[in-house]
Amino acid sequence: MVRNYKPEKDTKLLEVTINEAVSKIENESFSVRAAAIAVEIHFSTLHSHLMKLENPSVVKHVRTVTHIPAEHENELVACLKNVAVKVK
Repeated sequence: MVRNYKPEKDTKLLEVTINEAVSKIENESFSVRAAAIAVEIHFSTLHSHLMKLENPSVVKHVRTVTHIPAEHENELVACLKNVAVKVK
């Protein structure tokens, strides 16, 4: 017997839990992390499965990037500089 033996995981059970998590995300009632916690699987397992999917309604929750318009970013920088001058 192998020294570091690890039994195989039940892939059908994992498939069922991943599908359950995906359905929770599709209904937009759960985030990816919340769905992973709810079905008790690792976040990275669910995340890697979602990255393989072709359904953009599910994947959009994974690949969202926060974008601040340039005008708003400049306004925030000006406010921060103003606060920094007042603190000194």
